[in-house]
Amino acid sequence: RMLSSANRMNRMIADLLDLTRTRFGDAIPIVRSTVDLEPLCRQVIAELEGLRPAGTLTFKPKGDLSGEWDADRISQVLSNLVGNAIQHGGATEPIELVVEGSRDEVQVDVHNGGPPISKSALATMFDPMIRHDRDTTHPGLGLGLYIASQVVIAHGGTLEVTSTKAAGTTFTAHLPRRAPQRLT
Repeated sequence: RMLSSANRMNRMIADLLDLTRTRFGDAIPIVRSTVDLEPLCRQVIAELEGLRPAGTLTFKPKGDLSGEWDADRISQVLSNLVGNAIQHGGATEPIELVVEGSRDEVQVDVHNGGPPISKSALATMFDPMIRHDRDTTHPGLGLGLYIASQVVIAHGGTLEVTSTKAAGTTFTAHLPRRAPQRLT
C-alpha cells in the first residue's frame, strides 16, 4: 500500500510539473526513439486489467505500429485513457484499445460503454484541473486527460473524444509516425 501510495503521489507531482510547464508556454518535453506500440500497449493493459475485475479489457493491434515517439510519454497517454475508461465507463461494459497503423500515422482508440459524456463536459474535456464528476472514490487532480492531450500535441498529433448513448465513448489519438519536418 505504501508503494502504491508513493507511486500515486509521484504521478501527481509529475502531472503538476507538466501543468506548470505548459502554463508557461513550454511543450511537454519528449525524447523520440523508435517504438513499437504493440508491446507498449500490452504492458499498459496488463498493468491496468487488475483494476477491472468485472467486464473485459481487450487490445486489438492492426498493421504496423512502429514510429518515432517517446515511449514513456505514450505509455502515460495510454494509461490515462484506459484508466479513464475504467473509472468512468460502465462497470461491466467492455473496454477496447484498438491501435491501427496507416501510412503516415498510428491511430489509438480507447472505447467504452456506459453513460455518455454530457455536451457541456465535452467542451472542457481536455482542460486542466476540471473534474467532470462528483465521484470522490477516485481521487485525482483532473489532469489526466489534459496531460494526455498535451503529450499527443507534443508529438504533432491530435486527441479527440466522441460520446453518445448509442455508441459509447471513444477517445482517439492520431500520432504521426515521425516528427514534423521543420522549415528552415
